Amino acid sequence: MLLRNLDSKRQLCNGTRLVVPELQRYKFKAMMLSGNAQDDIIIPAIPLTSSGEDDLPIIT
Repeated sequence: MLLRNLDSKRQLCNGTRLVVPELQRYKFKAMMLSGNAQDDIIIPAIPLTSSGEDDLPIIT
């Protein structure tokens, strides 16, 4: 499930369900389960950082 709005024109928004057949260090290939898209989508890895005040419970 996509957790960030990436491209609303391509329907890559929060809650979009994806299948990930290929995972690489800096990007991954995905196919949408919802909507009419039939093409593979390449999504870049997005680093998650905090302001330092609150620790994020994210394991990288």
